[in-house]
Amino acid sequence: MLFYRKIVLILFLIILGCQRENFNESVDDGLPPATPNDLIVYAAFDGQIGLSWRPNNEADIFGYSIYRSKNDTLHFLFLVTTTKTYYIDQYLDYDSVYYYKITAVDKFGRESRFSNIVQAKPKNLYPPVRPQIVRVYARNFDNEKYILINWSPTIDNDVDYYEIYRDTGDVVKILPENLIDTSRNNYYIDKKNLILLKKYSYSIVSVDKGKLKSNPTESVGDMILNKPILVYPENNLTISSINEFKFIAVSKPSSYKLIIQSSPLYGIVNEYNFKLNKTDTLVTISLKNVYLEPYKTYYWRIFTYTREDEPNSCSDLFSFTYSPK
Repeated sequence: MLFYRKIVLILFLIILGCQRENFNESVDDGLPPATPNDLIVYAAFDGQIGLSWRPNNEADIFGYSIYRSKNDTLHFLFLVTTTKTYYIDQYLDYDSVYYYKITAVDKFGRESRFSNIVQAKPKNLYPPVRPQIVRVYARNFDNEKYILINWSPTIDNDVDYYEIYRDTGDVVKILPENLIDTSRNNYYIDKKNLILLKKYSYSIVSVDKGKLKSNPTESVGDMILNKPILVYPENNLTISSINEFKFIAVSKPSSYKLIIQSSPLYGIVNEYNFKLNKTDTLVTISLKNVYLEPYKTYYWRIFTYTREDEPNSCSDLFSFTYSPK
């Protein structure tokens, strides 16, 4: 269906764009161009109207200026100047009638008389295409729990908003009770009644200005993990050697990243990636070849991951001072 809609416009553009170039040098004849002929509407649907007209045969033609009025023929406003002999007007309302007329403009700034007037009302014929890519990222940072959903915007130009459906488990049922919100952006932050360690899945539906809806996207889900609990080195501890870190694992098998920093906000000194199937238990991470400056304070934290590219939860930030004997 989408292919049909796009191919109609593409074929018109190819046919109308195949014009013979005129390589003769332009000479100012002191006259405005002739009035363009045969302005027509060749397509009007889904928030767009396509116009075409015959090319002028003067050697000094620069392009064509398009004028549009909405719901009457009394308030034409300049829309755009194009060097083509076609134009597609987009992002239009379904409940309005649009009127068009054009002029020819030469390379010396002279403008012809107006062409005939054409009109069209863009019909809502086809539902929009669903977004193709949906990403879901659970977050448990700085005492704030939420799930970020983003998706690729649909290629249709008449989409008004998106419906966000949420369900527990792996598959989202597109039911009224699962509709949690709408968004005119291609992202949404869900903070509504979220429970730790419970999987939430999401599906997105595009809705156009005529209230036609796309098919739902595939269901994509994530869960908010609890935080790792740091055990050793304890916060604000002074230590004489550093060869292991201890923490309590989260309640689900996860991937982890342990980071040692030179300041609370930046300056990564070392980082270690590992996976654990252990849950809710004390874990010891032995480290080798860790070089730290003596008598300096460092900071460490642990991130968990349910997605490779984005962390899920983050532990508190602990500091320790390295003071070798």
